Amino acid sequence: MQRLASSPLRVQTPGVGDERRYEAIDQARWLYRLEHPDTEPFDRLKFAIRVLGVLDPPGMKVAVYRRKLDLRVESGRDLAGGPEGSWAIVGIPSNASRRAIAYALAELAGQESVPFLVDVLVQSASRRAS
Repeated sequence: MQRLASSPLRVQTPGVGDERRYEAIDQARWLYRLEHPDTEPFDRLKFAIRVLGVLDPPGMKVAVYRRKLDLRVESGRDLAGGPEGSWAIVGIPSNASRRAIAYALAELAGQESVPFLVDVLVQSASRRAS
């Protein structure tokens, strides 16, 4: 899986007089190209929700949806959620592998560098499905 992009968003805000200012907001987008598409039939959204249940990112609200192409992750601060509040939207294509989904979600939770975590997530969430 190859990470294609990661960029903060910039928002135009009204300035004083004719001056316009651009401010970077605390939001990120990640797009992953799936190098090895998976044709195994399984419910990818349910799998992602089970992985999120294992990871349980503190203070983060996550929505998952079906997507046609690459795996996409968007995240940002939830201003109504307090200092630790955040949100994420994860688009999962029909050819995403369990490993690709687990890695993207581990990276979202800031735990991608934990040794063997992706393997544990894949096994744990797969067992719950049985």
